[in-house]
Amino acid sequence: MRLAAALCALMLAACATSETIILRNMAGQMLQCGPYPAGLGTSTSRLIAESNLRNCVTDFQRQGYERVLQ
Repeated sequence: MRLAAALCALMLAACATSETIILRNMAGQMLQCGPYPAGLGTSTSRLIAESNLRNCVTDFQRQGYERVLQ
């Protein structure tokens, strides 16, 4: 029973992803950053996913995109 619970927890952690952020420019074009996989849910994997998301948003904001509130 413990093994089944551990396997289930591991499978759920493997599905962890970062949030999704939608951006739009002045011409109305929209795009999304994320979700990025957070691997096995380890702190390092989550940090990498968050960093990838932040980098994506920053890059597109430099190009004139603004975050769309969801």
